[in-house]
Amino acid sequence: RHASGHASYANALAMELAGIDAAARDPDGGEIVRGPDGAPIGVFRETASGLLRPAFDAAVPLDPYRQAALAAEEALSKGITSFQDAGVGFGTVDLYRELADAGDLGVRLYVAIRAGNEEMGEKLSDYRMIGYGDDHLTVRGIKKSMDGALGPHGAWLLEPYSDLPTSTGLNTTPPDVIEGAAELALEHDYQLWIHAIGDRANQETLNIFEAAYTRTRTTTPASGPWESSLPCREFMPHPMVRGSSPGWEPSVPRRGPTSGRSSWVPAPW
Repeated sequence: RHASGHASYANALAMELAGIDAAARDPDGGEIVRGPDGAPIGVFRETASGLLRPAFDAAVPLDPYRQAALAAEEALSKGITSFQDAGVGFGTVDLYRELADAGDLGVRLYVAIRAGNEEMGEKLSDYRMIGYGDDHLTVRGIKKSMDGALGPHGAWLLEPYSDLPTSTGLNTTPPDVIEGAAELALEHDYQLWIHAIGDRANQETLNIFEAAYTRTRTTTPASGPWESSLPCREFMPHPMVRGSSPGWEPSVPRRGPTSGRSSWVPAPW
């Protein structure tokens, strides 16, 4: 995986196991990077990474409990005591709860759920928790991605890339799906975390936030004003900034500009 998590690399065997060749089609919100002859070169952008799933499934299965326990042990050995885990499935939350019950979680986790809106509608109320397991596990976020990362040309822009004029990036989740997630966040008292890197992605996301906030002007008994955030953003042109509006608080990411870089394309800066 690319450091940003927005691209994957595969060798010839992995692509063979996944059934990927020159005839493979790009999925919505993703791209198979190809050579001049049209054959995949082994780089998969955004949702195209999912095409490699058959190769993963063919590998020897690992023990998720042991993996998580060792990861917590390694973090603690380096003095790291807490993480924000921005986007896991309900099964992973079950694993974290099992670790917490056994006293093996170690680190404190603040977790956001990444799942389909239909599944979230059925399960969010049962999974919301704050300070579970002696304050080791909090689940109170929903994570969605409006676009990809800058380095692999996945950030969704208003204008084409200067070094790839045929592309304005990728919209990885349709805005109407994120609108649905906003409604679920309001209904179940969850924070809404949106990955939005490009200026078009930020524009679409802020429109959704503003519409939801204006529509409800809500305060919930549990937490007060509805909370939403852009934990990953890099381009925010001045006309888009809405931090001065009532209820808006601007924030700046700490790591995105470095993790979004790519080693397989020329440096964009």
